[in-house]
Amino acid sequence: MDKSSRDTERPRSRTRGRDDASSPLPAGRVGDLTRAPRLSVPLERLRAVRLDRQATFVLAQIDGRTTFEELADICGLSRADALRVFYDLLDRGIIR
Repeated sequence: MDKSSRDTERPRSRTRGRDDASSPLPAGRVGDLTRAPRLSVPLERLRAVRLDRQATFVLAQIDGRTTFEELADICGLSRADALRVFYDLLDRGIIR
């Protein structure tokens, strides 16, 4: 890479993928992000389900009133990570 191209390069973001907080989450496969998810399985059964730390933390925040968008903000996840966790929990039937 020559000096002229280095001078015009944009600096890399240091936010580790965190999107602008003002941008709404794209619904994609999750559906309406302004609705509040609810647990679909009894708490006792969740002990046997393997979840990563992000999914466990998100699941602990689900109260039936907090929307998907609010959960993403509360959990401090990037938009991509939040959608991945939401989709995984929905796909596995843990939330609805």
